[in-house]
Amino acid sequence: MKHDICAIILAAGSASRMGKLKQLLPFGHRSMLEHVIDKVLQVNFVEVYTVIGNGAEEIQQHISVHDARFHWLVNEYYQMGQSTSLQLAFHHILPYYENIMIFLGDLPFVTIETIEKVAANGSELLKGHEHPFIVRPTYHHIQGHPVFIGHMTETLANKVSGDQGLKSIRHEFTNKRIIPVENEGVIFDIDTPEDYKKAMDILK
Repeated sequence: MKHDICAIILAAGSASRMGKLKQLLPFGHRSMLEHVIDKVLQVNFVEVYTVIGNGAEEIQQHISVHDARFHWLVNEYYQMGQSTSLQLAFHHILPYYENIMIFLGDLPFVTIETIEKVAANGSELLKGHEHPFIVRPTYHHIQGHPVFIGHMTETLANKVSGDQGLKSIRHEFTNKRIIPVENEGVIFDIDTPEDYKKAMDILK
């Protein structure tokens, strides 16, 4: 349907700065990636694709998702950059849907309220725009995730390149909406042991 929204969770990275498989790091009563997946599934997305690469088999063994909307995608070329994960997901989504929200598997503090706020703004813009556009949250003027892309096309998806992900095509979007939020989770990614310790302190 024209206004349906799919979700992509990017979680294929090698986590070299963490030194271990951060997708499975304990986060409360579950792993960090599972926490993100559960949160995304609480929102009314028609499909949810989680792209994994490094440690893919181990991740699938430890995380079981019982929701018909959920799909694993294994990126065998994850070491070539985030763009390969995006293109893999776009390949599965774009023949059927053109509106997408992109999440990062290492941003577990994004709130449901923020997700719904970004989705609502994207849905509003869908009614008045026919060309690709982007909606992005900011915390204290720093842009973060999740990112809403409306009317995404295969032509645009094919231009995604390198390890910059969406940054490689940001100049292609003439229509952009920036949403200020009070949720630091949109920029708090867990990349290092120090980040993880800070996250655990917050959870206490």
